[in-house]
Amino acid sequence: MEPLQHYRTMEAFCRQRAKMEGEDESSWLTEAELLAKLATNAHRMRVLGITPPDIAKITESQNSKR
Repeated sequence: MEPLQHYRTMEAFCRQRAKMEGEDESSWLTEAELLAKLATNAHRMRVLGITPPDIAKITESQNSKR
């Protein structure tokens, strides 16, 4: 999955969680804002022709270290 798509998907997820009853709204909205900034940076990198790291590869690498 491309980073831009990943960040936007996760941002939407966080905004949905913020609306759920019993959830810490401010925490989820803060996370969503962070993901929005990451999506903006990923988009800028794409426009500039810089290839951002693949999310799947990063996750796979982190899991193999455990």
